Amino acid sequence: MLQRLTGPTMLESLLAGEVSAADAAAVLAGLLAELHTVPARLSPDPEDRILHLDLHPDNVMLTDRGPVVIDWSNTREGVPAADRAMTSLILAQAAVDPGFPAPADARALLDELLPHFSASGGIPAHHLTEAVAHRAADPTTGPQEVALIDRAASLIVDLTA
Repeated sequence: MLQRLTGPTMLESLLAGEVSAADAAAVLAGLLAELHTVPARLSPDPEDRILHLDLHPDNVMLTDRGPVVIDWSNTREGVPAADRAMTSLILAQAAVDPGFPAPADARALLDELLPHFSASGGIPAHHLTEAVAHRAADPTTGPQEVALIDRAASLIVDLTA
């Protein structure tokens, strides 16, 4: 079903100071947790769920009906930790990117989000490694973004140690 959405993205609201990093982290963690209640359609593994694999503040619209996740082009089935790893990696890339409009805001959001993820199973190292490989191979990831992936992954490892 298609529907017209009105409202800013979470990223726009963060950059405008209308949403705090703590509130955005709680919303992102909640959206992923809710998504991960949906069982996989095809996988026979009972642990597999529907994964977004691109959930970040620019893919959440803040509508008058609440937050709505957009851009489902990377969706697949798998374990929720893979989704947490990818979201963390995307945020960490923004946090280490001097060209991002607000790297300090991205870092604050990452700092607030990781404890939520720890409470729901964390980010096992092999899922972070898979997210790094997936992100680096994604044709929509530009060369400047690819150059930041290892540094971003190291930041996540440091913050979750």
